[in-house]
Amino acid sequence: AAWEPRSEALATELQASPKSPAEQSERLARFGADVHAAWWELFWSLMGKYNDGYVVTHDKQGTFTSTAVGYPEWYLKSVGFDHALPAQRSSFDRLKKRMADAAAVMAKIDAGRMHPPAQPASL
Repeated sequence: AAWEPRSEALATELQASPKSPAEQSERLARFGADVHAAWWELFWSLMGKYNDGYVVTHDKQGTFTSTAVGYPEWYLKSVGFDHALPAQRSSFDRLKKRMADAAAVMAKIDAGRMHPPAQPASL
């Protein structure tokens, strides 16, 4: 949605409207809730697409592909990636469980999204 034109249209509507302040407040609250929901959708879309050195894309049928892009060398050096911290096996097991839980949540979110219908292939 193009939010700027929608917000300008709402402002024009409210300025010209004989509605009560309560009705105008309700209209503004609904618009604010729509914007808030759109920002969260954008956030989760970005989190799902760019995660941990990968770019995840979906084709028209909804099948995803995960492409490793890694991190730039300058970044790895700046964070001391070459100097690992000592860690117990249990911390990796907990991480593996968290990642599996996150994958399940993301699958549930993705299943609830509305994907555009597949377009027929050009001949």
